[in-house]
Amino acid sequence: MSADSEAETPKNQETKLELYLLQINVYRGEKLAAADLNGKSDPYCKIIGNKQFFKTKTIEKTLNPEWNEETQFCFLEPVKDIKFEVWDWDKLTKGDRIGNATLNVSEFFNPGHKEKKLLNFVCSFLWGGHGKKKGFEGALQLQDVKTGSIHVKVVGRFIKPSELEERILRLEGVTDKNAATILANKATIDSKTKENLDLKNINSNLVKNKGELLNTQKRLTGEINELAAANQQLTQENDQASADIESTRKNIEEKTMSQPMALLKWIDKKKELKNNELELEQARQRRSELESDNKTRQDDIEATKNQLKAKQKQIDELENELAKLKGQ
Repeated sequence: MSADSEAETPKNQETKLELYLLQINVYRGEKLAAADLNGKSDPYCKIIGNKQFFKTKTIEKTLNPEWNEETQFCFLEPVKDIKFEVWDWDKLTKGDRIGNATLNVSEFFNPGHKEKKLLNFVCSFLWGGHGKKKGFEGALQLQDVKTGSIHVKVVGRFIKPSELEERILRLEGVTDKNAATILANKATIDSKTKENLDLKNINSNLVKNKGELLNTQKRLTGEINELAAANQQLTQENDQASADIESTRKNIEEKTMSQPMALLKWIDKKKELKNNELELEQARQRRSELESDNKTRQDDIEATKNQLKAKQKQIDELENELAKLKGQ
C-alpha cells in the first residue's frame, strides 16, 4: 500500500457526527396524589434521559399544577426512552415521589452513525431547519400511584451530518462578524469613556472653583454687613452731633455775642461736625466700592454656574451616547 493510500484511509474511515434532539414541553398535571396533610401537594416534575436532567418549578398547594415549561435534550446517539417523575416538594426532606411515567422515543429518530467526540454546540440553534420530526403530544398516566397524569409534548429530530456541517459554518460566519462588530464598538466605547472621564475631571475642578467662589462671597457678605452696621452707627452719631450743634447754635444766639468763649466753642463744634461729615462720606464711598465689588463677584459666580450647566449637559449627552453603544 502506498503512502498516499495510508494517508487517505483515516479520513475515509472517519465517522460523521449526527445529533439527536428532543424538544420537551411539560404543560400540566391532573388529579395528582395528595402528599400533604392538607389534602394537597407541592408538585414539580423531573425529566431524565440518558444522564440529562431537567426540573420544573414547584407549584404549591395544588393537585392540578400548571407548569408550562420546555427544555431541549441533545444526544450523540439514539436514546430509547425518557422518564418523567412527579415529586412533592418538602423543605425538610428530599420530598415524596407521587408518580412516574416512561415515554419510548426511539421511533422519533432515524438511524445514523455514532460520533467519538462530543461537539459543543447550541441545541436551540440546531432546532430550526427541515429535518424529519416525530413526536408525541398528550397525557401520560402516572405509574405506582392510584391517580394522576401529566400532559406533555415531545418532538424528536435527527440532524444529518451535511446539515450539521452547514449550520456550523453558518454559525462560525455569524460569530466572526459579531466579533468584528464587538471590537469596533469596544474601541468607540473606550474613546467615549476617556472623553467622559476628562469631562468629569473638568466638572470636578469647576465644582471646586464654585465652592471657593461661594466661600469668598460668604466672606464678602460678612464684611459688607459689618460695614453697614458701622455706617449705621456713624449715621446715628452724626445725627446726634447735628442735634448737639443745633442746640449749641440756639444757645449761642440766645446769649450775647459779647461772649467770645462761647463763640469759640461753637466754632469748634462746627469743625467737629465737618470732620464727622467727612468721615461719613468716606464710609459711604467705601460701602459703594464694596457693593460694586460684590456685584462683580456675583456676575462671576453666575457665569461659573452657566459653565457648569453646559458641562453637565455635555456629560449627560455623552452618558446617553455611551448607554446606546452599550445597548448595541
